[in-house]
Amino acid sequence: MQGCGAVADVDKTLPKVIPNAFIVQNQAIELLTLGKTNTRKEKSFGPEIGFALEMASTERPVYLIKYAMSGMPLHPGWSKGEWRGTQKIEPGVNFYPGVSAEDSNQGTLYKAMQAHFRSRASPS
Repeated sequence: MQGCGAVADVDKTLPKVIPNAFIVQNQAIELLTLGKTNTRKEKSFGPEIGFALEMASTERPVYLIKYAMSGMPLHPGWSKGEWRGTQKIEPGVNFYPGVSAEDSNQGTLYKAMQAHFRSRASPS
């Protein structure tokens, strides 16, 4: 999913700082702050605002991580920009997370993202 909403167009009735919603920014974790948090080069927002507003609560804070290739398809039938159909086929170049950790159809970009963040979380 890729957002294209301009910061200037964000509903003014929304809280400026979304409680219990955090986002990774330049190796740090910050509160998601509308108009301050840079989630895209063009100073725009995507679905992270909706995720944060709907999912974050005192009992369940939300941590959002934006990843460089996350605008790629989430369906296993796509590879890059090409539709391959719904038959079980080898993993494509997409962000399909699979129905479980063992799903053989997980996309290569999803696997690369997991490897990237797991390597950074490993103790040195």
